[in-house]
Amino acid sequence: MYRKSLIFMSIFLMLFVVFSEITFAGNTIVNETTSKITLSPEEEKLLDKNFKKLGIDSKTRKNLINKYKNGELIDAMNPEVLAKLPENALSVSLKNPLKKITFPDGSVLKLEVKVLKKN
Repeated sequence: MYRKSLIFMSIFLMLFVVFSEITFAGNTIVNETTSKITLSPEEEKLLDKNFKKLGIDSKTRKNLINKYKNGELIDAMNPEVLAKLPENALSVSLKNPLKKITFPDGSVLKLEVKVLKKN
C-alpha cells in the first residue's frame, strides 16, 4: 500500500513539474461551460517543449496539446489509465534507473533515479 502511494505521488510530482509552469502562469483561461482551456502562445510553446524533451514527435505533441486544451486528461495523467499498469511498471532502482512508458495517446511517463552523491 505504501509503495503504491509512493509511486503515484512520484507520478503526480513529475506531471506537476511538466504542467506547473502552464497552470500557474496566470494567463491560462478555463471556459467553465465547455471545460476548454485557452493557452497563451508562450504556454503552448512551453508545453510543446516539455513534450519534446520526453521524445514525443511533432504530430503527437500537437494532438496532446489539443487534447489538453479540450479539457481532457492525457493518458499519462489519467488515474484510470495509470491504475491499469502492472504493479511493477513504475519501479526504478539503481540497476534499472530509467522507466519510460508510452501510452496509447502518445503521452509519455518517464521516471528516473539519479545518484547525486556517492559515499
